[in-house]
Parts: sequence; structure tokens; C-alpha cells
Amino acid sequence: MHCLGRYRRIKACELLGWEEIPASRFASLADAYDQLRAECEENTCRLGFSPAEAVTIGRGLEVMESKNAKGRQGRPGQGRGACSGNLPEHRETREAVGASVGMGGTTYERAKQVIEAAEADPKLAPIAEEMARTRNVHRAFRALRRVQAVRKVADAPKGKYTVLYADPPWQYGDSRDGLGTSGASAHYPTMSIAQLCELPVSEWATRDAVLFLWVPSPILFESAAVIKAWGFQYKASFVWDKVKHNLGHYNSVRHEFLLVCTRGSCLPQVPRPVDSIQSIPKSRTHSEKPEAFRRIIDTLYPKGKRIELFARTRKRGWATYGNH
Repeated sequence: MHCLGRYRRIKACELLGWEEIPASRFASLADAYDQLRAECEENTCRLGFSPAEAVTIGRGLEVMESKNAKGRQGRPGQGRGACSGNLPEHRETREAVGASVGMGGTTYERAKQVIEAAEADPKLAPIAEEMARTRNVHRAFRALRRVQAVRKVADAPKGKYTVLYADPPWQYGDSRDGLGTSGASAHYPTMSIAQLCELPVSEWATRDAVLFLWVPSPILFESAAVIKAWGFQYKASFVWDKVKHNLGHYNSVRHEFLLVCTRGSCLPQVPRPVDSIQSIPKSRTHSEKPEAFRRIIDTLYPKGKRIELFARTRKRGWATYGNH
């Protein structure tokens, strides 16, 4: 059972010293639908819904709106209208419900995920509480994704590997405010240096192993802590020249480093004079690395078990771990 408009009214009643609070109980969502819309329309005249209130009302609206979503497709819209009782017919359920509670569809969906995660796991309650305090849904969602990312990589891979290839979701100050682009956290959950150092990668590598580690230029020096924590030593590097300009705070950062790190004795199994600078245009997908570098790795180290950390996709002959 859900309580509509609960927070402010309950607080008001508490301040008035009421011991009993009048309430209406509905037998079904169909009976409550008009009340849900009334709650939404009422909110246009005062402070907007809190994320929790928006999710509570949105859940009820979703049931009703999902039945009409297919019917709305392909029909001309009637205008969005913030918190209008006439929901926009040209949008999918998420967009329609989001519009009804004064949010964009994506913002509503993220708020719902934060609320539902906190309901399912009390340890995540502080994230929902911070969202309620700041009303910043996207920041709370990113915090939730970071926690989920750490948990997702909690199960260690089986066996030990000679070749390790990693493209960590580095967390650093790359919000790019005013630069017309967005940082990594807008595309996937990121991890701090401390979180990356906590991963027991050293336990997954053979005594003699090689690590190929992607590192963006702004945190080149900080990456040394991760290399050490994972049980490797820096030896050399490749430079990916992305060809096209990539606007940064100090210059056009059109390159990225692929560091070569080893433990024990792990020189290339097949020595080849591979050029350390590879000029390959970047793709349209954020942070996607060229497959040419994997082919270089396979050429230099054709033998031994291999694993890709924070892999985007599965590749034949490679185990995968984590999620980029």
C-alpha cells in the first residue's frame, strides 16, 4: 500500500499536534487514478514533488499508463504540459509518467532505481536520503551505480592469467563544465583510485605476467598507485593518437596511454618492433578502444591464459571480468 502526498501532510499534522490523520483508502489503482492526477495538478501550485513522492505517484501511474502506451504510439501528441491530467499520448510510459510528476523520463527512471535499491537493501538507504536532501537525482544515481559496479566485480575470476588487459572506469574531475561535452561518469559508473586499488588483481595473475593498462593523460601519475596495488611494475607504454581533436582543459588531448607493466619475468614471447605510437581515429562510442591494440597484445603474447578487465564485449580466447 502506498500513501499519496504523505511527507508534507504528515509533517503538517505533526506540527498541529494531531493524533489522527484523515485518509482515504482506495480499493484499486483504477479508483485511485483520479486522485493521483489531482495530486500532480495540485503540486504545480507549490514546491515540486520530492524524488520519493514522484516515484510513489509514478508507480501508480505506470500501471495505468502502460496499458495505453502502445495505443499512444504513432498518434499525434497534445503537448507535454507539466503535470497535466492529460498525459502526452506520443510518449512511452516512462516519458508520460515522468512528465506527469514534473520530471524527464530518464530522471524519473533514475529516481525510481535509487528508491527501489534502497528499499531492497538498507545499506543503500544513505544514497536515497542524500537524494531526498539535495533533490539531485543524477548525483544519487551515479553514486548508486558506483556501489553496484564495485559489488559486481566482487566475485573473483577463476584461475590465474598470464596476460591481463584493463580499461578501468577511472573517476576523476572530468565533468568538462563549459566545454560542451560530458565526463566519463555520464556514460558509465566510475571507480576511484582507492576502489581500483582494492581489487585483488595480483591474486588473478600468474607469477610471470604482463598487464596492459589504459590510462587517460590527466591521471597518468595517479595510476602508479593502482599498478603497485595490483602487483606490477611499469615497463613501457603505447600511445594511441586519436587523430581527431578532443577538447581538454589545457590542450587538445588527442592521445591516451596504454601502459605495459609486468611482474616476474615476462618479456614479449614473440619480439616484434611494434611502433609505440598508433594513429587510429577514435570511434563515436565514448572511451571505446581500437581492436588494433588487442591484436598487438595477441601478437606479442600469443601464449597463456588472458583476461580483459572491465570488458565491453566478449572476445574469443579471452576471459572477461567486470563491466565497463
